[in-house]
Amino acid sequence: MDTSLNAILESLSDSVGECSYTFDKGARLVGLDLVGERLESLFSLYRISEADEKGVDLLEHIVGYWPGLFNCGNIKKADLTLLLDDILEQIGLADLRSADSLVVFVPDLDRANQDFTLELSSKWDKLSDELKYRNRFFLSEAIDWDSIQTMLESLGKTHAKDTRFFRARISEEKIEKDQIGKPPPEKAIAGRANPGGIPYLYVATDKETTHYESRAGLHEQMYIGEFVVIDTISVVSLERIEYLGPVEIQEKGVDLEEFIRYRAFLIRLSQELSRPIRKKDLDFDYIPTQYLCEYIKSLGFDGVQYQSSMNPSGSNLAIFNDDKLECIDLRVFSVDQVSYAVSETV
Repeated sequence: MDTSLNAILESLSDSVGECSYTFDKGARLVGLDLVGERLESLFSLYRISEADEKGVDLLEHIVGYWPGLFNCGNIKKADLTLLLDDILEQIGLADLRSADSLVVFVPDLDRANQDFTLELSSKWDKLSDELKYRNRFFLSEAIDWDSIQTMLESLGKTHAKDTRFFRARISEEKIEKDQIGKPPPEKAIAGRANPGGIPYLYVATDKETTHYESRAGLHEQMYIGEFVVIDTISVVSLERIEYLGPVEIQEKGVDLEEFIRYRAFLIRLSQELSRPIRKKDLDFDYIPTQYLCEYIKSLGFDGVQYQSSMNPSGSNLAIFNDDKLECIDLRVFSVDQVSYAVSETV
């Protein structure tokens, strides 16, 4: 469930018992009126479709567009349907789920009615195209940087002193602790976050993620450094943007409709940062993400955090200011086994 919604409801709960929808006997119970109160602003973004509009089922749209709102693995679809119906009944929007009713998501209609040059779902492609092929430093394409700044700052996250991170390097030659950090500027090649010649410290949240990210071959030697945060760092967290729930978004102080306008842009930035480096990539393929990371750095953040595509349970960080981290341990490992999962493409 939406983490902020869950926290709010738990704080309002005054009893423990069996949930009428998940049948969990040890659940903290709260009235549906309180649930509906927190979700009313979300459901107000839907209305019943008209004859000439292509409508969708409300439950299907909620589950698909807001996958972090409900824990669908903990509740059967029939019970989730009943829960949704009861919530809508509580807030006077039962018509959204009346027989044969399909709905439209109003923000989608608003975007469809905007002039194409203002369509934010295509902003990433336009920005990417201009940065790579037309203008590198002075953009002609208008971008609402104030709104983007608000969105990025709302995704701020701090890592306290003594937090541990990890970094791996493949080397057959011995590496010392002072060599496991970022490369010197003259050896810093372009990465997804850093421009060539401007090195960042790339670290992971756990050792296992470094195994995947290093893409070491069988019997190769891998050094793993353990880093500790010596001064609190602040990063923009772009992990799992699509799983941010509507209540969590509003608890961050962001207008829900404004976030929806930029959601596709933020998801695309997250996906591009997570994409693994490929041999066929050219340096200018990374320019759009480098540009946005430079902007994040200009806002005063120490780095950017994003989900690992090589190990989805882990995260990577590109640290702009590595003076706030210190390598406290370095160990060497040998890769004993490598496995692959493949699928045929058409």
